[in-house]
Amino acid sequence: MALVAEEQALVDMMSAARPTPKKDTDAIAYRNAGLAFKLPPSNVEVARVEDFAVPGPAGDVPVRLYSNGGEKTRPALLYMHGGGFIGGNIGTHDDLCRRIAVESDWIVVSIEYRLSPEVRFPGALEDCYAVLKWASESPKGIDGSTLAVGGDSAGGNLTGAITLLARERGGPKIAHQLLLYPMLDAACVGSSYEENATGYFLTSEACRWYWEQYAEPGFDRTAPLMSPLKVDDVAGLPPATVITADHDPLRDDGIRYAERLRQAGVPVEATNMVGSFHGFLSFPQLASAQRGVKLIADALKKAAA
Repeated sequence: MALVAEEQALVDMMSAARPTPKKDTDAIAYRNAGLAFKLPPSNVEVARVEDFAVPGPAGDVPVRLYSNGGEKTRPALLYMHGGGFIGGNIGTHDDLCRRIAVESDWIVVSIEYRLSPEVRFPGALEDCYAVLKWASESPKGIDGSTLAVGGDSAGGNLTGAITLLARERGGPKIAHQLLLYPMLDAACVGSSYEENATGYFLTSEACRWYWEQYAEPGFDRTAPLMSPLKVDDVAGLPPATVITADHDPLRDDGIRYAERLRQAGVPVEATNMVGSFHGFLSFPQLASAQRGVKLIADALKKAAA
């Protein structure tokens, strides 16, 4: 199925404004150029939005907390933004985090982890793990016994990796994981990388370039904390919600991981959005984004039940 017409218009606009990076593209310049493409300010009202910092492995980690009502203790989703490890921040994902907080009635904590290439793997992952540990201590009205982790694209990678890291280090316990069009395998292989190589904003060439920025030269990219699809054993990992986009080079990463979890007995709800492109959740006017946020909210409500 072709892209939905309203999604095709967005793909055309973004592709013209933000061309595919090439092998010699400077990552910091590419990041800065991307900041010129701004989404409209969110019109979603949240009762409490608070910016502060959490102690991390190399200094403070900025976070933004969204809480939609009352002083009662509530479960929290730790959200890791996308951006190919080199871009994205709290601001780029503000509207999506607001929508999730309102729809789910969970606290959402958006994490501004350190970016590549200035700080390569595992810097971003360790920042996110530090926030997970902080949240487990029940600060700011968070119920530290019910925590979920989630993210889109590169944030989906960090989501998968942090569940492995928490298992490896004996906690904190994670109640649910949300993998939203995640990049899970640095090998960049699968039919979706061929079918959707160009023409849908995120290209296969760009995916490979992003991995080049994240990994130190010569690093073994099959390490599971970098490529969660390469982990030997997924048994016992948290229940998962996996959302993929049909016209996305990363589609098969998410589908394959969902199937691995399912085969290991991990509860999984997997949805492939037909007629959609990588990044659709950031555009609230899209029917696919509205459906996606509902799927996320329903999964969180179920995890808290």
